[in-house]
Formats: sequence, C-alpha cells, structure tokens
Amino acid sequence: FITHIEENKILHHFTSNNKRSRIIKNRYHSIFKKCYKLIVSLPYYKNLFEQDCRLIDVIPNCLPVVNISRNTKDIYDKYQIRKRRKKIIIIDIHYQYLSYVYDLSNHYSKFDFIYVGYKSNYLLTKKEKKMLTDMPSNVTYIPYIDLNIFSDLCKVSYVVIDFDSYILDRNYLYMTFILKKQLLLYQNVLYEDFLVPSKHAYFFKDNEELVLRLDKIIHTRVMNLTENGYDLIKGFTMFDVINKYRETLQ
Repeated sequence: FITHIEENKILHHFTSNNKRSRIIKNRYHSIFKKCYKLIVSLPYYKNLFEQDCRLIDVIPNCLPVVNISRNTKDIYDKYQIRKRRKKIIIIDIHYQYLSYVYDLSNHYSKFDFIYVGYKSNYLLTKKEKKMLTDMPSNVTYIPYIDLNIFSDLCKVSYVVIDFDSYILDRNYLYMTFILKKQLLLYQNVLYEDFLVPSKHAYFFKDNEELVLRLDKIIHTRVMNLTENGYDLIKGFTMFDVINKYRETLQ
C-alpha cells in the first residue's frame, strides 16, 4: 500500500533525471517487483509500475470530512476579505509563482485574488519577502493553508487556480469539486488518466496560457465544468472507498 507521502516522493523522482533520482527509481522498481499486489491512489502510479507488478489496484482517497456549509457570514471578517468583488483563489504552496500573482492582479484589476501558501520565513529570499509584503491592493495574502481554511475561502470564490496543492493533500482538489468551483490546474503528469482536460478542469503550462484560460472563464466563452468535476468524485465517500479495499483484499 503506497501512502500519499510516498506517492509524492515517487512523483518527484520519476519526473527528475538526476543521478540520485535514477538510483531511487531503480530501488522502487526492485521493491515492487517483489510485491504480489500494489494499491495506489491514481492511474499515474499504476502506469509507472505495471511492468513490475502484475496486480495493481487504483483506489482513490476518500472525500474530506470538513465543514462545507455554504454559510459565508463570518468568512469575510475572519480573513479580512472584501465582499463585493468576485474572488479568485491562487494556491502556490512554496511561492514559486509569485510573478504570476502580480501579473494576474494587474491584468484583472477589477477582481480580488486570494493568495495562499506556506513557507517558513527563514527559507524566504529577500525578493520573496518583499513581494509578499508589497502585494497589490486587490490581493489578499493568507500566509497559511489547511483544508478548513481552504474550504472557507472556496465558499466565497468562484475560480481556483491550483499550482501544487497535491503536495499537501489530494483533498484540496476534491474540495474544489465538492463546492463546484471552476478549476484551473497547472499541467502535471500526476493527473493523467484521472482528469480529462477541458472536461473536469482547464489546464495551463505557463503564464500566457493561464491568462488565456482564465479570460475565457471570466467572459463565459468556455463550458462551466463544475458539474463534471463533482460527478467524478462524488463516489469517493468513506463507505465506497472502504468497500473497494474490502474487495481488493479478499
């Protein structure tokens, strides 16, 4: 059974080609060749190891158990968010895409952006510290993120731009679908054979493509995919996931 943390390590090393990653990849292959069965959470991992192990079952993470009430009465005050303008969330866990935030906030000055992530202060560069301190007036910076905070912010937003929430937990993706928000995802091999581009979410690979996709969503020139995303994950309840484990372990 491969845990979420181990899956993230696998993703990191299998998308890298340095010497250390090659050694670790060989180690994974060697271990999994000795296994009777593997249980993974996404098709991506099954595709990686299907030549190592004959039996690989894909069982998704179950849906998060959090307060998903649509009551927004206290959220604006709690996070010091303005009420009237439309809001867009940007998830950038380690602040790797700060320049994108500045570009978007300038390009869409009539929208409010909520920028979330977390990185210890001592790990920040001088440039990052300055950019986080001098955020544009239409950006609310939330210097910490967990699933409850994210669910609050989702309730008052209508688009989520997700660069790397998978680092923390797949439940951030699920929460976006549960609350039926439009999703823009940074292109990632992790979601191959799980999310269908332009069916479950819109993908982008750089700033130019992000602006293009977001512009079409804002001006309703593309399909609203929120129902498709919800339909994809609505069967990932605790009961359903436990049944899948029961079946695969018999």
